[in-house]
Amino acid sequence: MDFDVLFIGSGQAAWNGAIPMSKAGLRVGVIEEGRFGGVCTNRGCNAKITLDRPVELMRQVEQLQGRGFDQLPTLNWHDLMAHKHEVIDGLAYGNEMKLAGAGVTNIIGHATFVDAHTLRVNDKDYTADKIVIATGRVPHRLDIPGKELLHDSTDFLVLEDMPKRLTIIGAGYVAWNLQPSPMLSALMSPSSCAAVGHYVISTPHTWIPSLPICVIVG
Repeated sequence: MDFDVLFIGSGQAAWNGAIPMSKAGLRVGVIEEGRFGGVCTNRGCNAKITLDRPVELMRQVEQLQGRGFDQLPTLNWHDLMAHKHEVIDGLAYGNEMKLAGAGVTNIIGHATFVDAHTLRVNDKDYTADKIVIATGRVPHRLDIPGKELLHDSTDFLVLEDMPKRLTIIGAGYVAWNLQPSPMLSALMSPSSCAAVGHYVISTPHTWIPSLPICVIVG
C-alpha cells in the first residue's frame, strides 16, 4: 500500500485527521482538486467573519455617538471585498504547506475509485489501507423556473456589487449563518427577507421543527 490513510478533500474533516495521523507515524495523503482548506477557509466562515468585522466596528462607533465620535463611517462593499481577498486568497497555499510540513503527501486532482483500496488521480493510481471521503457537500440546485438566476453562498461571498435585497432559500447551517450577518443588516434594505423551510437549525446539531417563516433582516 502507498498510504495507511488517504483523504479525499482537504477541509476541516481531513485537516483534523491527516496532521495528527501523520505526526503519529502513519503514511497519510490528501487529495484536493480545488483550494486547500475546504469551504470554511476559502468560501465560508473566514470570508464571512472578515466581511462582518468592519460592520461590527461601525456599530460600536454608532453607540459612541456624542461620546467621542461625531460621525459614522460609511461602508464600501468594493473595499470590503478587496480586504476579504487580501485576507483569504493566501490561506489555501498556507494550508497546503502546513499539511506538507506535517509530513502529509498532497495530491492535486480529482479522485475516482478504482476499487476499495485504490484511487485514481490524473491517470495515476494510489493505494491505501483506509480511504476517507471528506468532500463536504454541495448546494442543492432547485429545478424551478428561473433557476439560472439563483446563486449559492459561494457566489454571494464574491459578489462585485451588493444587491439591495436577498432571499435565502433553505434553513441549514450556511443559511442560518448568513441570515443574522451584521454585513447583511448594514448593507441591505431593512425589508430584506430570508425565507427558510420546514426546519430551522439552532445549533449545528439541533433541529427545531417550524412552519415556513420569513425573517426580517435589519
